[in-house]
Amino acid sequence: AKIVIVETDTATIGVIVDEVEEVRTVEADQLENIPGGDAATFIDAIAKIEDRLIILLNPDGLFNNTELTSSLAFS
Repeated sequence: AKIVIVETDTATIGVIVDEVEEVRTVEADQLENIPGGDAATFIDAIAKIEDRLIILLNPDGLFNNTELTSSLAFS
């Protein structure tokens, strides 16, 4: 297992993941906005890189749980 550090406007959280395959730099012109709806809470954008679509998650939406953020007030 690995720990990925995620920084949001309100907290810094360590997320345990099985593995990290690669880290990519995404340019602004590679980003596509997503349509509104429930998924917009968790997804920030979709990056088109070569022949791949990469979903960029919205950490504020993922970790915007009052119980979670109050129990993790160690940042």
